[in-house]
Amino acid sequence: MDFFCQKQRLARAFAPHQSPSKFLYTFLAFTAIFGCASPGPPRSPSLNLPQPVTDLTVSRTGDLIELSFTVPHLSTDKLPLSDPRHHKPMFLNGTVCREIRPAPCTIIATLAPPLTEADHATFTWHETLPEALASGSPRLLTYRVEFLNKAGKSAGQSNPAFTAAGTAPAPIADLHADGTRSGIWLQWTRDPSTSDILLHRVALATKPATTTARSKGPLPSVPKSDDLWLNANSKEGRTLDSSVTSGTPYRYTAIRRILLAFDKRTVEIRSDLSTAIDFTLQPKYAPSAPTGVEATGFAPPDGSHFAVDLIWQPVSDAGITASLAAPLSGYNVYREMLSGDDVKTRLTAKPVSEPGFHDATAEPSARYRYGITAVDANGNESKAATFTLEPSPQ
Repeated sequence: MDFFCQKQRLARAFAPHQSPSKFLYTFLAFTAIFGCASPGPPRSPSLNLPQPVTDLTVSRTGDLIELSFTVPHLSTDKLPLSDPRHHKPMFLNGTVCREIRPAPCTIIATLAPPLTEADHATFTWHETLPEALASGSPRLLTYRVEFLNKAGKSAGQSNPAFTAAGTAPAPIADLHADGTRSGIWLQWTRDPSTSDILLHRVALATKPATTTARSKGPLPSVPKSDDLWLNANSKEGRTLDSSVTSGTPYRYTAIRRILLAFDKRTVEIRSDLSTAIDFTLQPKYAPSAPTGVEATGFAPPDGSHFAVDLIWQPVSDAGITASLAAPLSGYNVYREMLSGDDVKTRLTAKPVSEPGFHDATAEPSARYRYGITAVDANGNESKAATFTLEPSPQ
């Protein structure tokens, strides 16, 4: 009622100390400034219903299911579910249900994630599929989570997350690695039944004891900047990883993946991870050998000394970065006299940069075999491309 308004009580409080006219002015001033509002209807107490989860995801690897979501920290009234007066950790009560149509979503587990003061805690839950769901033809699986207040009431289920039942693809067999000048070649046993293969690579913090040993024990710590998945060419049973850095140890695992469509919804099943392998690319791989070597002996018309000119196709080092191997420094030229002591002589004091060489020390009556090699800045030398030069007619 207006009569009991707080502002009027304040005005009357001045009455004993002021004259009627002053009291009237004071009363009018307080009324004008503060007004005289009635209290609104009382609000019902919060039911503390946890907000429904909206970011539920599911993945299947082999027969293992993983659910992941952000733990809610507010009620539907946007009030915190946690109580700072409690010194012990607080937990939400929830359930996981799994649906295989046309049956309804059936509760298969309970959840108790810890409460936090903000939406930053990611919670994961795992189950191993029962044999009846881990085999047979593909069927759509739907998962939902739901959280309850202390009275067992809920604000609703989470968003649905989808995967599939059925037989998972077989793991990758015989994953192994080989180093090349272009990067790391990863190879495995081919399987024509599936065409989708992914490789996982992490850079290890410390160098493994051996570059080709099968991994044992827990993974060393991994820089976050080098933890990635690579697409693979499964038709060839191998793929080249050219994004590595020479001298850095890496760990690789591989999976097969099948994609399944259900009512315009695509889900995937992944195989179990392959055995992990460790490999460190070393800067020891030589360039490719030159090709197309030709040699021609001639005696100039002016009567000067006999000579041989050699030419060849240059080696392409395109795509070879300093992080993979040392750059190409040039070519070495070798000569071997076949009709004599068969001694091989290197004619170049240092690698020549151009794909050609003038041999002014050759004899017209000799039979020579020339060899051309490519060399990088670390001294790694390719196999020789050869050409046999017959004696020039006299």
